[in-house]
Amino acid sequence: MKQPVPNPRQTDAGRSNGSHQPNGSGPPRYIPTQHLDLAGIRRSVLIALLIACLIPVAAVLWGLSQLGGSSPKTTAGHPTASPAAARHAAVAVNYRQSPLFKTLVGVNESSYARGYLPPSSCKAMSASMVTCIQPHYAIDEVIFRTLPSLKALYTAYMARVSALAQGPFRANFGNCTENMENGEIGWNHEFHHPSYYPISMFTSGRIKDEQAAGRMYCTLTNGVLYLVWTQDAGRMLAELAGAPHYDAYTWWHNVHHEIAFPGLPNLMGSMSGMQGTTSTKTSSQSMSGMPGTTSTKTSPQSMSRMPGTTSTKRPSHSMPSTKGKQSGKSMSGMK
Repeated sequence: MKQPVPNPRQTDAGRSNGSHQPNGSGPPRYIPTQHLDLAGIRRSVLIALLIACLIPVAAVLWGLSQLGGSSPKTTAGHPTASPAAARHAAVAVNYRQSPLFKTLVGVNESSYARGYLPPSSCKAMSASMVTCIQPHYAIDEVIFRTLPSLKALYTAYMARVSALAQGPFRANFGNCTENMENGEIGWNHEFHHPSYYPISMFTSGRIKDEQAAGRMYCTLTNGVLYLVWTQDAGRMLAELAGAPHYDAYTWWHNVHHEIAFPGLPNLMGSMSGMQGTTSTKTSSQSMSGMPGTTSTKTSPQSMSRMPGTTSTKRPSHSMPSTKGKQSGKSMSGMK
């Protein structure tokens, strides 16, 4: 009898499945251990690489979750302000309720200086200091301060004047008008610039309102007018820098007459008969028996001109308020 011929397909399939049929008998199965070891090594390497990749990813995700959790958010999903920022904002709002800031707001609402000092241009640096940047096209910067006493007021005033003059303080010389830009002199609400009262009368409080309401100093440097002035009522020290000097002076003329602190009368309010022209008269006669002094008299109708000038029309209250040039000068001496 012939031996059956083995089927190659069956033989190959059996071998591919790891079967072996010795002597044609029933095949005991065996597993190729070499292939199993290699496959196990590959899987271990892949698992290790996968774990190595997942660890830094997990660390990054954890760090991001911790970072996000450190910023508190409101229920609406917006970050809340820190307590320090909230306190700062509250203090800034409180400064705008100070007597000084409220007084300046009133200036901008007055009929004589309406629109000359918009509150939006001013920042309350403290309860006693307000800085305004370009409130008017001719004014680069103006700083207002209040001080605790008349002595402190005039100490600061003389120090600032000396710094601007680059020399010792000198009182009662020259004048400050539209066409005079170098002098130190008194001023009052009757549109006079008296030049015969000593500083000691101001620091002691012996000066009367009808005599002088404060003092002023002006100088022109590189076409920029610097004007420092005091107001005894409210113990205020202020300084401006601006150009052209004529318009800067006119701004000051209108604004400073309207600064009336709460509880203090505004003398300009009683001048209801003001008209649109100005007449000036200068006399070399002595006043109150004080020889060698100069009195400058201006009609109460004056709205824009000061002593020593010729007749002129009152400047329109609608002077341009667009912000233009800036002198580049700083008033760093006003601390």
